[in-house]
Amino acid sequence: MKERAGRSPRLSTALSRITSGLSPVKRKIARRNAKQLHRLRQAEIAFVSFSKSGRTWVTAMLSRLYHYRYGTDPSELISRKHFGRRYPELPRWAFISETFDSLGLDEASLVATFQPKKLILLTRDPRDIVASYYLQLTRRASGVTVAQSGAPEDLSAWSLYEFARNEQLGLPRIIDWMNQWEQRLAGLPGHLATSYEALRKDPGSVLQKLADFVGLECNASQIADTLRFTEFDNMKLLEQDGYFRSDKLQPLNADDPDSYKVRRGLVGGYKLDFSEDEQHALDSILAERLSRAYGYGAHASALALVVEARHPVGR
Repeated sequence: MKERAGRSPRLSTALSRITSGLSPVKRKIARRNAKQLHRLRQAEIAFVSFSKSGRTWVTAMLSRLYHYRYGTDPSELISRKHFGRRYPELPRWAFISETFDSLGLDEASLVATFQPKKLILLTRDPRDIVASYYLQLTRRASGVTVAQSGAPEDLSAWSLYEFARNEQLGLPRIIDWMNQWEQRLAGLPGHLATSYEALRKDPGSVLQKLADFVGLECNASQIADTLRFTEFDNMKLLEQDGYFRSDKLQPLNADDPDSYKVRRGLVGGYKLDFSEDEQHALDSILAERLSRAYGYGAHASALALVVEARHPVGR
């Protein structure tokens, strides 16, 4: 397959201008944001999620279906930036997390950038996210990623609960991010919203809806094989073996289970990480702040277990 050309001279010039005079870390962050915004503007499909929401799992599923449909390399994930260059005839994807959320744009410009695209929003119980996010930042993330998150250099000295209660980093930040995206969806006509919990409850049905939404033809046998391939224990083995062509699916320390990308995969796993009193405090924060549309906490019958898709006219 013919590969797309690499970075454009215009982008290189813009990156040089944006990063001039910045410290080395801030320069790397600025370059990341500029590249991400460039990929987003070129993309036809945007996948939005907060870190540790199950995006890698979903990406592995969709990548497997791409392999069946288009014959792509089975070890190649659609989230890799080189995927679009290798397969230029396939739709372009952009993967957006909390660290790239604003991309230097005001709210109106950000929404306008997403409007012409198909958008997938994947969410997860913020209490489960926060425990995994803490381990991500302290056991896996690079110094630049930690700085981009806004975390201090001594984050590893914080307790998990201290991190979870922090307004700028922990549960309140995750909730604010989710509330903001719940409001944005009203202005984005082509979106599919689902959750990690929905995928755990009925993975075949949700995966089929995701495939239909992005126009990826597949049959029941391929769905079933994909679910077997991306089953939790097999994903852990694949990460240990370095099967995928992605440094994001490599353990930072093979002897430390908390340094693996595929860690536990539980719904409600936060209860193993916090004491009962800590759980009650986090439950109260969630109940007070998170939009009920998501269906977590006392409202578990709502969006947390439902796939919501909206398609613009003509798509």
